[in-house]
Amino acid sequence: MAIGDIWSAAWLDRDIPLCEPANIESPEVPPRSWAYHIEPIGIGSSNTESLTSYFSRLAEAHCVTPRVLFRHRKIEATNEAFEESHNRAQGLVHPSLKAATLQINESGLVAEKWVQMLEDITSQKSLRFLTFLRWKFALFRSMCRVERAWCSACLENQRLEHIPICEQLCWTHRDVKVCPDHKMRLETRCQRCNSSSTVLCGSSRPGICPKCDSWLGHVSNGSGSIFQELPLNEATYEVFVAKQIGELIAIAPSLDCAPKRETPRISITNCAERFFDGNLCAFARFFGSGKGAANSLWKGNTRVTHIELLLRIAFQTSITLLDLLTKEDALADFSPLPSQSVVNSRLSPRRKKDNVLKLLLEAVEETPPPSLKEMAKRLGYRSSSTLRRYFPQICDQINANYLECTRGKEKRKFSTVRLQEDEVIKAALEAALKEEQPPSLIYIARSLGYTRYDAIRVRFPDLCRMLEEKRRIRMDERRNKIEDELKRALISDPPIPLEKVSGGLGYKTTSTLRTMYPELCHELRLRYETHKRMQLLSNIEGELRSILVESVPPPLKAALRRIGVSDGFLRKHFPKEHRFISTRYLKFRKNQSMKNKANDKNRIRKIVVDLKKRGIFPSMNAVLAVFTASYLRRPEVWDTIRQVREELSSPV
Repeated sequence: MAIGDIWSAAWLDRDIPLCEPANIESPEVPPRSWAYHIEPIGIGSSNTESLTSYFSRLAEAHCVTPRVLFRHRKIEATNEAFEESHNRAQGLVHPSLKAATLQINESGLVAEKWVQMLEDITSQKSLRFLTFLRWKFALFRSMCRVERAWCSACLENQRLEHIPICEQLCWTHRDVKVCPDHKMRLETRCQRCNSSSTVLCGSSRPGICPKCDSWLGHVSNGSGSIFQELPLNEATYEVFVAKQIGELIAIAPSLDCAPKRETPRISITNCAERFFDGNLCAFARFFGSGKGAANSLWKGNTRVTHIELLLRIAFQTSITLLDLLTKEDALADFSPLPSQSVVNSRLSPRRKKDNVLKLLLEAVEETPPPSLKEMAKRLGYRSSSTLRRYFPQICDQINANYLECTRGKEKRKFSTVRLQEDEVIKAALEAALKEEQPPSLIYIARSLGYTRYDAIRVRFPDLCRMLEEKRRIRMDERRNKIEDELKRALISDPPIPLEKVSGGLGYKTTSTLRTMYPELCHELRLRYETHKRMQLLSNIEGELRSILVESVPPPLKAALRRIGVSDGFLRKHFPKEHRFISTRYLKFRKNQSMKNKANDKNRIRKIVVDLKKRGIFPSMNAVLAVFTASYLRRPEVWDTIRQVREELSSPV
C-alpha cells in the first residue's frame, strides 16, 4: 500500500467534530441618510434652535452654503404629490424671498415641507419641534418676524464654551423682543455694517453676518439691560413674554395631542360672561388690548385667539400661557373685581338687553324717580341715546315721572339767580344788531355765560327776532355773492381752481361751497382740470417737437424721463410721436453701427497693408493682436482680411 493511501485511511478513521453551518444571510443595516445625521440642539428646552439654524449648521457641516445644499439635495419621491410639494419649496433660500423664508419656522405648509425634506435627507425624526408646528391650531401662522434676530451675549457664550453655534427658535417669534436669560433686547442689525438679513439666505451661517462675514456676538456687561431702557412694568412684561414663548417651545415634545383652537376662547368667554356681561370688547379693553383682539373671540369665528391678548391675560392674572391654550377652565378662579387695577369705567359699558330692561323697569317704580340721564350713567353709558333707541316707551315713562316730581319741576324753571341783568343782555343784543354781519344768538348767549339762548329769547323776543331776520338777510346776500363769484369763475380766462375761489371768499376749505352749490363747484373743478390737462398735453407736445429734431435722437426711455410721463401715457395720447421716436432711434443706431463697422474695416485694411510692407504675413491673429475690431464679428474680420490680401495678390 502506498504511503499516500495509508495517510488517507488514517485521516478517515479519525473522529473529527463538525462545525455549525455558517450564516450567509446579510445582516440588517439601518438605512443611511444622504446628509449628515447631526443632532438638533436644545429640543425639550426653551433654548431649542430653529429649523433655519439647523439647516445652516447642516450646510456648514458639508462645507457648502445653504443655497448649494438646497439645490443638490437628493430626495427619492415616491409619488407625484410628494415631488410637487418639494418643487414648490424651490428658491426659499433666495435672499429676496423674505415672505417665504420667514415661514420655515412657523406652523404652516411651508414649515411642514421643510421638516419633511430635512427628515428625509438626515433621517432625524424630531425636526418638527424646531418649528411651531405643534401649535398650528392654537397660534397664528404668521407669528415669525421677517428680519433675523439674535442675542449677542448668547452667541458669545456659545463660542466661549466651545459648543455648536445655533440661533434659538424663540428669537424668531415676533412678540419676543428680549432675551430672557440676559435681559437684553434682541438685535436685528449687524454692528459692523448696520445691515439686516433674513432668517435664511443663500450664504447664511449661524452667528455670522451674511453681508460682511463678521461675528454677531459680544460679551454682555449689563449696560444693555432692558430694565435700563424701559419702565419697570414694561420691561417685566417683555421678559415675561419671552419666557412664556420659550415655555411653549420647551413643552411641545411632551404634549400628548395638539391644543385646540376653541380652548382659550371658551375660558375667555366664560370669564366675560361672569364679570363683563358677555362684552368681549370690554374684556379686551380691561387687559389693554384693542378691538382686533376681541374680534378673534366671536362665536363662529375660525380665527385663533389673538396671541397679544393671551399674553396680557397671562401677565395680569399670573396664569401661564400654556394653561390658557390647553385648559378650558384656566380663568375659573380669576376675578377682576377685587383687583386694585380695575377701573369701573373699563368694565362693560354695555349690558345685556334683559338686564338693562330689568333695571329700567325697576327705575319706573323707583321713588324718588331718577332722570334718564342718571339711569344712563348708572348703567355705564355716556348718554341716553342708546337707551332711547332700544327702549323708547320705557324711557319716555322714566322721563315723565322725573318731570312730575319735585326735582323735575325745579329744573324746568329758570334759575332764580340770574347770570346777567336785563340791561346787559339788551345792550349785547342791540350792539349785535348794529354790526354789519351780526353774530348768532347762541354765540351771544355763550358770551354772556349761558349754555342755551332760551334765557335771552324769553326776555327779549323782539330783539332776538330782529337779530335773526338781519342774519337771514345777510346770509342771503352772502349766498348771492358766492353764487355770483362762482359764475364769474366759470367764465374766467384762464380757468381758476376752486381752492382759489374759496380762499378769496374767506373759507379755509372748499367743503362749504361744495355743500351749498355742488353743481357749480363740479363744473368749475371740471373746467379747471380740463384746462390743466390741455396745458400738460401742450407742454408735452412742445417737448416732443424738440426731441424729434435733435441731431442725436435719444432712446425712448430717456425721452420719457425728460418729458416726465409713462410709456403708456405717451402711447395713448401721442401714438405717432411714440412710434417715430423709437423708429428714429433704431435707424440712428443702425447707421452708427454701419459707420463703426466701416471704420473698423478701413483700420483692418491699413493694418494688413502695413504688415505686408514689413514682411509679416497678415494672418487673422496678427491683425487681431494689433486691433481687436470690437464692432465686427470674427467672420466679418476674416472676410475683410481675405479681401485685402486678394487685392494685394497675396497667397491665400
